[in-house]
Amino acid sequence: MYTFPVSVLSAAAFLALPVAFAPMSVAAEDYAIAVPRVVAPEQGRPIYQTVIDLVMSGAGGDTIHVMDATVGETIASFTIPNDGSEAVPANRERAVAAPKAAWGRFVRDHYMTDGVDPSNSGTIDLPSTLTALSQTYAHLDPATRTVCMLVIGMPLHQDPREPEFDMIGGPLVPSDGLIVGATSVSPYGTANLGGDLQGMRVAFWALDPPDGWHSDLHEQRVERAWSLHVKARGGVMSAYGSDAATVLQRFTACQADPSRRFTWDDTRRVAAMLDLRRTVQTQEEEVQPESEPLSLPPMNTIPDENGRFGSVVRLDRIAFKQGSGLIQFDEVDRGTVNPRYGSETAAAGATGVTVTFAGYFLGQRLGARGECPRGANPEGCVMGLPSAPLVLNPASPPTFTADDRSNPESPALSGSSLFSGPVSILFDKDVAAVGLIGGSFNNLGSTAISAFDRQGRLIGGVVNISRGMEFLALATDDGAPRIAGVQFSLVGREAAGYAVDTIRFALPGQYDMTLSDR
Repeated sequence: MYTFPVSVLSAAAFLALPVAFAPMSVAAEDYAIAVPRVVAPEQGRPIYQTVIDLVMSGAGGDTIHVMDATVGETIASFTIPNDGSEAVPANRERAVAAPKAAWGRFVRDHYMTDGVDPSNSGTIDLPSTLTALSQTYAHLDPATRTVCMLVIGMPLHQDPREPEFDMIGGPLVPSDGLIVGATSVSPYGTANLGGDLQGMRVAFWALDPPDGWHSDLHEQRVERAWSLHVKARGGVMSAYGSDAATVLQRFTACQADPSRRFTWDDTRRVAAMLDLRRTVQTQEEEVQPESEPLSLPPMNTIPDENGRFGSVVRLDRIAFKQGSGLIQFDEVDRGTVNPRYGSETAAAGATGVTVTFAGYFLGQRLGARGECPRGANPEGCVMGLPSAPLVLNPASPPTFTADDRSNPESPALSGSSLFSGPVSILFDKDVAAVGLIGGSFNNLGSTAISAFDRQGRLIGGVVNISRGMEFLALATDDGAPRIAGVQFSLVGREAAGYAVDTIRFALPGQYDMTLSDR
């Protein structure tokens, strides 16, 4: 079989040559290939042969699901024997004969027909296919599974049921607001999916649109949109592009790192399709200079030796007494967006307090790269004081419940995207003390919980003073119930991500002030 140096092979050359694939190297039931339902014959033949070659190079025990990426249905499932017989090509052929025949029938019926409408060639429904994939592997623990997926298709989304969200018809891309929004708003939404692609690595072999790309910016922004969509769902876009050889190499190696890294921009506040002929966008891949301002408002925000700032004391976890509020997030379903705990729930304890969540408060915004502390991910850096009175911003990146493999008390509450965004908490009645488990932390002093009064004024806060999981808690220094809300956000470099869990809150008398650093 012909081999080649991947770095110098074009996509066109790949389509003309047989390929020697590296053996797949992860556990059984970890591979999926999603293909378009309709392509022209000149594209269909190499796609057919690519799937067959991948199957014939698979390791013993591998199961490879081939899916229809247009309707999200399984076409064939190949299981490679693992008893030694797979080393003999004829034995392998016999073992995969039935699914190979099913795959061949699909190709004959959909790829080898004349008169394919060029506008439909290669079209796929990527969001629905990813959902079908997550459901296919739902029996595997998201915290430990490794699913390697190859997507083949034209990346411009089109659905006759929702033409207002089509990428076809111009250089159109979804805003970041559509991506972080709910699936009820647009097909690009991720907020209510609860990180369903956790443990999944997506390699996208992107077929060129029938009419070509409007510009380099158009092609780049489409890649960015899908990369952020996968990222917001907890997965990784490990490869993307028309260079089939490179994409297939990263797929068979099941690469765990993204091919390119993108961050969110100001369109998180806009829920609309963006026309790139009229919108100038920030080039996310450009390296921008970083400064070192604090993301917290100007007051005494330099933590002392106990990791606290402002007019608060730091509490021990055991300071909270029976009857104080306790939220552990196993009270609601995984993927619940901005959960609400009413005063009538057991979580309120004897406080009678209703608790609600969102990304940040009205009057605030996410920081830009040059505004956030050096090394801080802009997704988790919040700028500005809240406006008065203190109100959660419904347009801020949502929070949602998710499993967290780093947290022994999982599930937890994540910001958006998964384990990257801020978490803000609003109490309908002022409390005197608040605490939560945060992490898992790689760096000291990377995150803070900041307490605000009902007028949006900063009372004070505490930063993490250890690595791993840590209980961060504070109370007003005079014991008065003045805390209307708290915010958990980045104030430094924290590359590993973070979430919150086991939230405690208390009225005067429901916690022990002697168990503090005062």
